Amino acid sequence: INAEYGEKSDSKENKKSSKNRKSKSKKDKATETEDYLNVLSISGFDKTQSKKKMKKLTVTFEKDIKLNAQFFPKVVNTTSHLIVGSSNRTQKVLQAIAKGIWVVGWEWAAESFKQKEWVDETPYEKHDWFPGCKISRLAKASKIPEKLLFHQKSFLLKVKDSPKGTYPPKSFCKELIIHCGGKVVSSSNNSSMIISDDDSLNSSDYGQPVVKPNWLLDAVTNYSLPDEELEEYRVH
Repeated sequence: INAEYGEKSDSKENKKSSKNRKSKSKKDKATETEDYLNVLSISGFDKTQSKKKMKKLTVTFEKDIKLNAQFFPKVVNTTSHLIVGSSNRTQKVLQAIAKGIWVVGWEWAAESFKQKEWVDETPYEKHDWFPGCKISRLAKASKIPEKLLFHQKSFLLKVKDSPKGTYPPKSFCKELIIHCGGKVVSSSNNSSMIISDDDSLNSSDYGQPVVKPNWLLDAVTNYSLPDEELEEYRVH
């Protein structure tokens, strides 16, 4: 899978998590919805590193209940932090930015374990890798709709699920747009932009920009609107 969209380890963790959850009892499932101070996930580590980090998080949370935290493989509604091990723009990274949660390096978790309490995330935030994470987090925290990336913008998605993972599936694009304050519509009559992987479409036929899905991914990564006229985004 293209490292600028997703990573194989993310997919494997999610499948494993799904399988494990299906085998859990009702009591176990209930614990997944309990209130935790922090709910953590990880991304951008290789397979060996991922296993070690997951084990470290799980064991630490079990031993030190004062941290009041949980590890969960997926980025879900309750996820508070995504710990990243590289600058790979993965599915989880895009989700975390769109949701406005903390995107931090492993050093933050390590220092918190050392101090036996959660330390300030600010020095560990990875906005040098993903500029949009801090902007989005602050925008979400402000609760001011106008600060959201896609405020008052509507999108028509003409994206097919790519078998090679070149582009994210339509459902994922929709998720990013909605979390960034935008709307997904079913007609070009109501849209302000069309996102498509179909090279046969032309902006002049619709009277509005028609861009490739990587426009959306770059917009979320930087939490700013790229120039849709740039050659790398235009659909011809």
